[in-house]
Amino acid sequence: MIGPWDIGSEASFEWNPDMQFTGMTDENGNGIYEDDIVIVSCDEAYTGEGLVIEPDEYPEKWEFKGCVVFKYYGWFVDNENSYIPFCDIETHSMSIKIIGNIFEGEKP
Repeated sequence: MIGPWDIGSEASFEWNPDMQFTGMTDENGNGIYEDDIVIVSCDEAYTGEGLVIEPDEYPEKWEFKGCVVFKYYGWFVDNENSYIPFCDIETHSMSIKIIGNIFEGEKP
């Protein structure tokens, strides 16, 4: 016997190559995967490669909704207008919350 399977038996598993793990978790401890739909939020100003958010535009916490993608050189939260690199999410102490994925839609 090798592992939990008998020699010659078939093992099955589900694997979706489109949903790679990013190595990060959201504010609830859930693993963040490629193609997840997320909301990134923070209460401080942010200026990044694809986005500028001034604190006086948002009296409280601002939110940025997008899809998790791997492009160029790393992981991003991307929408049609701009993007936030994952490295900035950690550097600027932003919150990130999974609200769904592109296959199943948003959770209520």
